[in-house]
Amino acid sequence: MHQLRSYVGHVNPLQDLRSPLKIQDVVLTGRTNTIERVPRWNPAPEQVATADRLIELLGLSNRQRARWPTLSQRERGPALISRALMPSPKLLRDTIAQTTPASTRHPVDSG
Repeated sequence: MHQLRSYVGHVNPLQDLRSPLKIQDVVLTGRTNTIERVPRWNPAPEQVATADRLIELLGLSNRQRARWPTLSQRERGPALISRALMPSPKLLRDTIAQTTPASTRHPVDSG
């Protein structure tokens, strides 16, 4: 099951973080597939570099040290995408597409 999880990057916009992690730490939890930092786990320098590169790629480098509770929804989305990309998945899955009613995902032009 662990190997299968590494193939799918999961983006959950309703992520239930229990502690005020920094964006970099949130992204690094994508490597361990946990919502919190694993006790006594220290990421390798190349893992930190990958996290920093993803954070920069998705436009959050100026907020890298910001804590999760202080982020806007607009900032949380890219942080969670970075987290999902951390293990280099083959597929990216977005939970919101399954929890949002179809009528709000694809608005109908009434004009």
